[in-house]
Amino acid sequence: MFFEKIFKALNENNVKYLVIGGAAVNLHGYVRVTHDLDLFIALDESNIKKFSTTMKALKFKPKVPGEIEELGDNKKRENWIKEKNMKVFSLYNEEADEIIDIMVLDYLKFDESYKERKIIKVKELEIPLASIKDLIKLKEIAGRGKDIIDLKVLLEIQERLNNEK
Repeated sequence: MFFEKIFKALNENNVKYLVIGGAAVNLHGYVRVTHDLDLFIALDESNIKKFSTTMKALKFKPKVPGEIEELGDNKKRENWIKEKNMKVFSLYNEEADEIIDIMVLDYLKFDESYKERKIIKVKELEIPLASIKDLIKLKEIAGRGKDIIDLKVLLEIQERLNNEK
């Protein structure tokens, strides 16, 4: 799984991130196919620098013209959202045919989501996931067919967890 090397590199470089999307749904306990990795990262200058350095070391480049560092520019992000209808900033590793999507819309507040994260341990690797509550919100907003299926499963997981309390 290419995700593992990504998580390891992000952790080693102290990048503040959360796994969202299909990979997060998988790690919360519902296995389904996903071909990319969706991340929610802190957009402060320090974190963006660490993230950019990590992605470049792993040979990831933006799919659209621009630089990873531009993620930290609020005006540029707002322009992407308004002018290009951008929802994610995609990075691509051509050699490995791998895609990482970074959420650019502010559906969630990173600091709040980070406090509520769930840490999953896989082979001694700690992976920070968005909470079930946050994933439910994101899936409700996305509303695609696969998101509706994920939403149903996430609601079931949330109910089961609530019943275990």
